[in-house]
Amino acid sequence: MRNEDGLIRLLGGSTWQLQSPSLALVTDDIVIVLLTDTNGIAFLNKEEIPVAHRGGAFHAQTGYFGQVVRAARDGSTLQLNDGSMWSVPHYDQYDTGWWLPPYKVIVTASGLDMINLKENKKVWVKQVR
Repeated sequence: MRNEDGLIRLLGGSTWQLQSPSLALVTDDIVIVLLTDTNGIAFLNKEEIPVAHRGGAFHAQTGYFGQVVRAARDGSTLQLNDGSMWSVPHYDQYDTGWWLPPYKVIVTASGLDMINLKENKKVWVKQVR
């Protein structure tokens, strides 16, 4: 990824215009949540930056964009803002046990992974309710 004059060029070839200045360092770890066909939010180094697609193809994946509003103390169960409950396996609870709600997440379309957008960390999950 490169950042030049408010444009982010991703390795896949797409270009995105930052809608506000950012001091975020350029890294390989970026998630863009599309809110419309061409506008979205880039989650980059713990920052949320509005972006607009300016060119190039990108690979979009479907999923659920939500927020963890409650967590068990050990991170074993997470509740999203839609009321759904998600179980986290013991080997990922070290991470989820330290994450303090509320925080934004994406649950992949398969329902097997949850990505904490602030930490840019993926854990396995299973919906329990």
